[in-house]
Amino acid sequence: MTIACAAPTIDRFGEAGDHVALVTFDIAPEGIVPVARSHAELIAGGLAAHLEARIEPEAVMLGALALASFVGLASTVVPWLLTGGMLALHHPFAPAVFEAQRADERCTVAVLPGAMVMRLAEAGQADRREHDDHERGGQHRRRTGTGVHASRIDFWR
Repeated sequence: MTIACAAPTIDRFGEAGDHVALVTFDIAPEGIVPVARSHAELIAGGLAAHLEARIEPEAVMLGALALASFVGLASTVVPWLLTGGMLALHHPFAPAVFEAQRADERCTVAVLPGAMVMRLAEAGQADRREHDDHERGGQHRRRTGTGVHASRIDFWR
């Protein structure tokens, strides 16, 4: 016996990019809260991180952020999709394991929480000296630490 069942019709209004694409989880005083995110929010956040970090096409990225958060998706997954490269994930953080994975995967970019960079520096795996001035589009900018900082996240090369 077969029962035919039609899928319900869902009316959608407005721009498709404004519709909910996924749910992330934030930490609030009352605990962990789900937050609906639109396609537009995800692309805007990821494109900003991608452009600020100047990630090269086909980069090999090593992400060490929780992907259940907006920042994890916007600074790791979206830039990876935009570059067409490879993404390796690392969690939880252990400096020796991170360094081995970075070497094994031949990562050109690592996406790290700022606190993790300090642990790498303490383990002797990150140089905290200022880098040379870099020129881009006629503008000079100074990079400090181990990479470009965006909201306490380092894009480490």
